[in-house]
Amino acid sequence: MSNENDCIFCGADTSFGSGLFVNRISADMYTDEGEYREGYGCSQCMMLECDRCNKGIAIDDDITPDLLCGEAPSPRNALFADGSHRVHEECLTKEEQIEWQEEQKRYNLDGLVQIGDCS
Repeated sequence: MSNENDCIFCGADTSFGSGLFVNRISADMYTDEGEYREGYGCSQCMMLECDRCNKGIAIDDDITPDLLCGEAPSPRNALFADGSHRVHEECLTKEEQIEWQEEQKRYNLDGLVQIGDCS
């Protein structure tokens, strides 16, 4: 890393004006050599892998089973029926898409969850 604004994973410049500043995320890691790095991760390096298509999912765009019902994560809702945990919206099955759309309707215009049973 040449400066404090470089991505700690790939070295890309995440400073203001780089095009990566807005989506950079505070991050830390240990390298294979045991060196501790602290700084920022670019949005590309911080993507999560979809369990169904193995493509990257942007941070906060992943869907997990607990989100379909608005419940706290638990062993009961930790995995989809096929064993997947984290997926893209486009990778949801038809049934899961229906559940996801219903869950989205539970949110009012202020982004607050409406109280109710999600069974």
